[in-house]
Amino acid sequence: MTEIRQAHKKLINMLTAYPDLPIIANVYSEVVADDGYAYWCGDVEESCYVDTLWAGKEKTWSLDEALDDVLYFLEWEFPEKVPDTVAQEDEKKLEKFVRYLPWKKVIVLNVNTPDSLHGDV
Repeated sequence: MTEIRQAHKKLINMLTAYPDLPIIANVYSEVVADDGYAYWCGDVEESCYVDTLWAGKEKTWSLDEALDDVLYFLEWEFPEKVPDTVAQEDEKKLEKFVRYLPWKKVIVLNVNTPDSLHGDV
C-alpha cells in the first residue's frame, strides 16, 4: 500500500471512530510561508490523531502540553494567575484551573508541503 493510501486509510478510520469530533488542520509553517495568498495547498500526512486543544492568545495548546508544565503555560496565557512562589498545593490548584478551561477534543490532521504535486520533469 502506498504512503498516500495509508494516510487516507488512517484518516477514514479516525473519522469512522470519532464521527462527531471536529477536524483541525495542523499546518506546517513552510506551507504558509508567504501571506500573499488567502488559501494554501498542502499534503495530508500519515499522522492524524485525536487530541484535546485550547486556543490561547498566540498559540494553540494541547492539554498534555499545558499539564506537562503548568507554570509555563500559565505564565504564557495567564501571568496574573501565577504567584511569586508556588507551593505544591498551589500547583495542584493551578492544574485544576488549567483542566477547567474550555478544552476541545478534536481530530488533528497534519498538513505538510505539497510534495505530491511535484511531478517528474
